[in-house]
Amino acid sequence: MKTNTKILIGLGIAAAATTAIAIGVIRELRAIRNLTIDVDDLPEEDALDAAVEEAAEEVVDAEEAPAEAVEEAVVAEAAAEEVAAD
Repeated sequence: MKTNTKILIGLGIAAAATTAIAIGVIRELRAIRNLTIDVDDLPEEDALDAAVEEAAEEVVDAEEAPAEAVEEAVVAEAAAEEVAAD
């Protein structure tokens, strides 16, 4: 085969691959555009607010837990020293 024929075949394959990719991208973009969310499927605002408040309380409890553990250790140590002193 001549060089020109090889180049034309290569360009044809490249054009076909590019076209196939473009068609796939366009189909995916159309599918994304058609996505919807039903309002009935969304949680109610009160339930959502309650869940957010509960999560915030858990974070606060987790932050305070180490401080409470230190306080308990200090109190236990002080009690042990009082018992040892008696």
